[in-house]
Amino acid sequence: MVLCYHGVSTADEHEWSTLYVSPEHLARRLRHLRRLRCHVLPLGEALARQATDDLPPRAVALTFDDGSADFHSRAWPLLASEGMPAMLYQSTWYVDKPFPVFNPAVSYLLWKARGRRVTLPWCGSEVVVPPRVDHPTFRAMHDAVRAFVSREQLNAEAQTALLIELARRIGVSFDEMLDRRLLHLMSSTELRDLDPALVDVQLHTHRHRTPMDRQAFLRELDDNARVLRDVLGAAHPLSHFCYPSGEYNQHVVQWLREWGVTSATTCDTGIVHPDTDPLCLPRLVDSMQTPDAVFDAWITGAAAVLPSRRAGSH
Repeated sequence: MVLCYHGVSTADEHEWSTLYVSPEHLARRLRHLRRLRCHVLPLGEALARQATDDLPPRAVALTFDDGSADFHSRAWPLLASEGMPAMLYQSTWYVDKPFPVFNPAVSYLLWKARGRRVTLPWCGSEVVVPPRVDHPTFRAMHDAVRAFVSREQLNAEAQTALLIELARRIGVSFDEMLDRRLLHLMSSTELRDLDPALVDVQLHTHRHRTPMDRQAFLRELDDNARVLRDVLGAAHPLSHFCYPSGEYNQHVVQWLREWGVTSATTCDTGIVHPDTDPLCLPRLVDSMQTPDAVFDAWITGAAAVLPSRRAGSH
């Protein structure tokens, strides 16, 4: 079983997005893995041992996507306290940037204004923000600002100015977001601070996107690898990958093989079997909404006997 996590809250992010869990949730899950007598292995080791039919019972690998600053401040100390290894898929464009990742920051700020009437800086009209991020109108608002940024060709400085203005209009302290490094990616210093014996930093594209053009996709890999090796050393091994937002197809899989990637994780739900393509590894994306019974069913393997629970082939 490969478990997938993204962010670990420093404030209320787990109330905003299903991609965030609270530190208490993650700590409880890690303790539960120990109670279930799971063998938590580095993903690379787990795949190698599966290939030689040497996996221990209830083998589990932990993975974290994106490389947000809260991994260093929240997740890593919990992993260290339990002595559990993890693979970290690090996107790199926002590494060392002194501002939050734009798209999730817009969503978070809109969510902070939920149920209120506000004037949005990119459209100039007054709107009522829906109470939930999964509401179609909320998604439309988020899509509208992304379209505005693309249409106006706003650079990083202009995007940050837009975030500052949005925060001002809804009464959220942007300075506090900066102080807490809310929705930031890790810095080079934080990445180097991670214990390589515990955290294996691997590929997640430079700009967190999956272009469907071969050259553009390979450039994403090259840029991602260049930054990671600049930060972690030229000899840092990079052969594992995570598809941003779980988006992939057979063309992308082939491009990864050509580049030299040996494993890639998806957001498809399932257990890794001996015949699973290592470049299409399923995972369980754990969230605050994942029932304990469902979590246990996957960890113990009970869910895998149900055909409807198996990940589809790609």
